[in-house]
Amino acid sequence: MRSVSIRSLLLLASSTILASAFPILAPSTLSISVHDSLNQCKPTTFTWTPTVAPYYLTIIDSASEATFDQDSNMLVVPNANSATWVVDLPAGSKVTVVVRDATGEMASSSPFVVGAGSDECFEQGLVL
Repeated sequence: MRSVSIRSLLLLASSTILASAFPILAPSTLSISVHDSLNQCKPTTFTWTPTVAPYYLTIIDSASEATFDQDSNMLVVPNANSATWVVDLPAGSKVTVVVRDATGEMASSSPFVVGAGSDECFEQGLVL
């Protein structure tokens, strides 16, 4: 039979108490929320559970599962857990928002259909 020292038992007990007293020290699972509807040329806010920064947000075309434009629809967020995006896609676009953290963990929103709005955010002459 192996003997366990009192010191080892106290260390185990104190680490168990600390872990239960400070649940924020436990790792989080990444998830994303969209707090507004997505309307053409209107801002919308995304929030996600804080995990390991930086975070990378990408807008995906739900119909084809491709990014609309990798350069303009990927946002790097250094160390916050929210971002606001002016929806620069035409009404009727079907999109999913994906967030990835520094460890590679990913989370995605439910698919959205972009609603009607103004066209003030589109460059003159741009055909979509």
